[in-house]
Amino acid sequence: MNWERAIPPSGLEHVEHWKSDTGAAVFVAREGDRWHMSIAHPKRLPTWPEVHEARYRFLPEQMVVGMLLPPKADYVNKHPYCFHLWEIQGEEAYSHAPSLRRIVIP
Repeated sequence: MNWERAIPPSGLEHVEHWKSDTGAAVFVAREGDRWHMSIAHPKRLPTWPEVHEARYRFLPEQMVVGMLLPPKADYVNKHPYCFHLWEIQGEEAYSHAPSLRRIVIP
């Protein structure tokens, strides 16, 4: 998969923006003290290979990230085909799933 740096939309100049040859778009930024990556496609949900590659290409390797699903009252969906990955810090990253420390990704 090939990625090209793109110009972020107006108002998002602090965000890195990338587009892939599959049509997926990625936005990466530090929000407060955590990393945030969104990945979207205009016509479908991003595929696992797109999410996986973007995560390891555009976010620092040593961190744990996750897709968080808040209570319905706090849920915001401005794009029907977008996933958000958030950095999970410290022991919080492993407290509910200690086996994450042993995952082997081929």
